Amino acid sequence: MAQFRKAIEIKPNNVQAHNNLGAALVQAGKLDEGIVQLREVLEVSPDYAEARNNLGDALLRKGTLDEAIAQFRKVLEVNPESAGVHFNLGRALARKGRLDEAIEHFEKAAGADPGFAAAQYVLGDTLYMRGNIPEALAHWRKGLQLEPDDLPVLNQTAWVLATCPQASARNGAEAVGLAERALQLSGGREPAVLDTLAAAYAEVGRYPEAVETARRAQALATQQNKRPLAERLAARIALYEARVPFHETR
Repeated sequence: MAQFRKAIEIKPNNVQAHNNLGAALVQAGKLDEGIVQLREVLEVSPDYAEARNNLGDALLRKGTLDEAIAQFRKVLEVNPESAGVHFNLGRALARKGRLDEAIEHFEKAAGADPGFAAAQYVLGDTLYMRGNIPEALAHWRKGLQLEPDDLPVLNQTAWVLATCPQASARNGAEAVGLAERALQLSGGREPAVLDTLAAAYAEVGRYPEAVETARRAQALATQQNKRPLAERLAARIALYEARVPFHETR
């Protein structure tokens, strides 16, 4: 931040330095200060798309969703192919509960930038919330092809593949592979990852391993004061001991 402040001292009308300072303040969590800087930039240069996108991001972080949406839409009027802006607009719309519109913009973000893994992930998440599980899985898989070591996405994908109420969407063998990779990345210290791996083992009939893994998860959850997870694991252990896999009901 110091270098941006110095640049402004040297040249007070340097809108790029003001934009950079505003963005840095937002990243540092100083949202109100960042918003002031970015608004000042846009008063001087209303067509500065990067500053407007940064302002939208700051407003989104602050929870001022309607204005954030308006800022992103203004950017898209002049830069309609921007993957990042479509992504940000989708995030804001999703937080407003406008999931169908959010999906539209996440799809545009992913289409504009085929290497944009985060767009694939959030598109999958939003489709999952809409109940479209096969398409959600397809987009999580695409994201993992781009970033194969993303732990939350590995765990989420494995969980759904192991426990989905739709039998046609389950794939126990794939779930085991993803969950074992997640376990390796987590260092064995994440009870939620162990919970997923236990469910995956149960889905492929490896019940002794499911019981042992779920017990490890329960012990860790108890140590980490994650009581609700520990209680859910107790119920799942009983299923695995009875040689029954765990499937979600929704």
